[in-house]
Amino acid sequence: MTNTVCDDKQNHLLDFLKGIACIGVVFIHFHFPEPFGNLISKICQFAVPLFFMIAGFYAYNRNSSTIKRRLIKIAKILLYSLLLYTVYWFISHCITHTLTSWLTQELRLKSLVKLVVFCTVDYAIPLWYLIAMLQTYILWYFVVRKKKENVLICTLPVLFIARFICTSYVETFCLSWCLKINFITCALNWFLLGYFINKNKEYIIKIPNYLIALSGLIGLLIALSHILFKTSIDISCVGLFLYVAAIFITGIKYSNMKISNILVYIGEKLSLYIYISHSLIGCLIIFLAKILLKVDIHSTWLTPIIVAISTIVFSYFTYKINTIYVQSHKK
Repeated sequence: MTNTVCDDKQNHLLDFLKGIACIGVVFIHFHFPEPFGNLISKICQFAVPLFFMIAGFYAYNRNSSTIKRRLIKIAKILLYSLLLYTVYWFISHCITHTLTSWLTQELRLKSLVKLVVFCTVDYAIPLWYLIAMLQTYILWYFVVRKKKENVLICTLPVLFIARFICTSYVETFCLSWCLKINFITCALNWFLLGYFINKNKEYIIKIPNYLIALSGLIGLLIALSHILFKTSIDISCVGLFLYVAAIFITGIKYSNMKISNILVYIGEKLSLYIYISHSLIGCLIIFLAKILLKVDIHSTWLTPIIVAISTIVFSYFTYKINTIYVQSHKK
């Protein structure tokens, strides 16, 4: 097996990993029963950092015009997604006669602060990724315009140290989830790491496979240490760094490796649709089961699997419809 690194051509292994990652996001938000569910959720935490790293990887050598186009595209996706979530929960709260209390809760100044500072919308938690990505691209656009990429890259160690301290503190003391979420230590750092790897890929792909595998295994064990060994301090985020880096480097070393065409397709074509829609689809499935079947399926073994399959099917048809719509407007 030869090492191959792609530039603009399709990277089959990264698409395969994206396919696994977007399904992993579903399993993070819709748990299997404990303790298995907690373990799977922790293992799947590589997903979002992987997406940020891929964005940074493909931002290398791109001019400000390209970055601006991507920024505008992300902004549009975020606005459409927020609208979708708003309509869904508006209707949901109308049905349950809780609309007034919901609007009162969401239209506070605190909600705006959480959006800007902590990339969080309470009724659309999964969208923090898009919010953080948008903020990252806004900063990156000005960095590229000023040709200060190398200056920002020098901040990588500081950004990750800040992440380790902030995340470990929040997770150790079980503080509010949103306190560890911000674009600087949850998005920009991974984005810059992907950029750095592309910039130095001719050296990075020469790292022996046994070292990559060993660092990935050690990282995974550290990431699971708080769960497996009940450590007093949760340093799982440190292990996640090694774990994600090992996965990503493997992805760029063996870009032409084909493991599963289905997962490659899901990763390449459907991953964004799955990321955006899975929470709403899962909530709808749980709601319908409770209303129509009088059954609470919130914490069953089947729920994450049903949500994952339903979301993939929904995303497939959404992608096909969107493709037909775009093609019809090009004629």
